[in-house]
Amino acid sequence: VEPTELSRITFQHRLFWLAQSRDQWINTGLQDQTGRAGNFLGHFFEARGRWLLSSNFSLEPGWCYLAKGSFISNLLAAGAPGTPNDKNATYTYIQAVMNF
Repeated sequence: VEPTELSRITFQHRLFWLAQSRDQWINTGLQDQTGRAGNFLGHFFEARGRWLLSSNFSLEPGWCYLAKGSFISNLLAAGAPGTPNDKNATYTYIQAVMNF
């Protein structure tokens, strides 16, 4: 969405699965070698904005939300070591971009 020539807002929704239920969730170290935890990692939502404040400077705020899937809940129920809680995660950010 571009409400004005100087601003833009984007939204996205992604679904994540392991390719196979015995795969490792890369960069987390989480894996169920039995495959019983399933393969659904969750939903990821993001909203991002961009406001051009000058010809070479913009601000870009954003919000992200991960609704954890059954893979995490199932690992927790099985007592797998290193499994984080199954609460959903949310974070916000703002960045400044200068082009020169």
